[in-house]
Amino acid sequence: MNEKKPILSFCIPTYNRADFVVKSVKSILKYQGDDIEVVVSDNGSTDDTVKKLKEIHDNRLKISSNESNFGFEFNLVKVLKLAHGDFLFLLSDEDTILSEKINKLIKILKNENYGLIVTSLKDDNLTNANMVEAKNYNLKKLIKNVLRPVYQLVKYRRVITKNGYMVYYSKNSFDKINTMKLIFARTYLTGIILKRDLIYKDSFDIDNLLSKDFAIYPFVFLMLLINKRSRTLFTQESYALRNTAPSHSYALDEKKEHGVPYPHPLSRYWQMQCQMKWLEELGLNQDEKKILSAYLFERFIYACIGNYERFTSENEKKLSPKELKKEAKYYLYLSRQKMKEINNYADYQNKLLVLGDDFLNKIIYR
Repeated sequence: MNEKKPILSFCIPTYNRADFVVKSVKSILKYQGDDIEVVVSDNGSTDDTVKKLKEIHDNRLKISSNESNFGFEFNLVKVLKLAHGDFLFLLSDEDTILSEKINKLIKILKNENYGLIVTSLKDDNLTNANMVEAKNYNLKKLIKNVLRPVYQLVKYRRVITKNGYMVYYSKNSFDKINTMKLIFARTYLTGIILKRDLIYKDSFDIDNLLSKDFAIYPFVFLMLLINKRSRTLFTQESYALRNTAPSHSYALDEKKEHGVPYPHPLSRYWQMQCQMKWLEELGLNQDEKKILSAYLFERFIYACIGNYERFTSENEKKLSPKELKKEAKYYLYLSRQKMKEINNYADYQNKLLVLGDDFLNKIIYR
């Protein structure tokens, strides 16, 4: 007898988080239906991740293990390829699923014609040592000076922050440009749902995501691609809880362009370059590409502000936090002025890249 094909696959890439990923898996398997599967791809963990996962006896759980750590992008692509469900729910290995909501989610997947669903995401509001550590980083000042300006900058208007949520969407749909801005901004894995068939439409090879131009937040490009091919739904509902306990992300250790981790300003510049190239793949007109290029430049500037103290070494820093904000404000002004002056999209994009490189020279020793 043929095994029933699942409607929903929960896809979990993991590395060295045995206790967290076991808790994550168990939170899903509380659901009793046979219309789901849980697929975990272990990226060569050196702890007892695989051993502990194999102690869970449930035929809905599929476990795969790499011989060594091949990087986050490789592991993510692998777990997506291993999944058989009609829809793929992406889940970070430290987060948990609200199992009582799975049935409701499956009804939406079966009855509504969406290729991409981007869910709001609740924090678990843990009180622990790491939260105290976060206060020492002056969290209030971070929110005031970095996160809130990003929301003001994007001007979603109807997208609001909500107490207890990492991200909250107050509407189910947005216009084309704001939809794409929201997708670019959704760089956290948990709570993204992709229709599997649409990933492979038009003979798209998912392994292409491992190339240099896509090997940064590959799931964001997949969201953009599926949004181009289908309808996108944003939900006020959160189907998962983001675990606020882990203070360390192994993905941040991975060295990227220039031999620096993801959040470093040099890496952020490279990410902006890559994402500007993505715009050519998304069926946009010249004005749309120009608007989104400006948005990506703004994200780059604010990311540099947010990560400057933590991810830039003392030997690299040229500016104080106050001086950095002043320079950032000036370069954002320049980008807006050039948008008015330069009509051609390609010329404008090239100018943004020049401005970005000049900004880096202002803020760090290279």
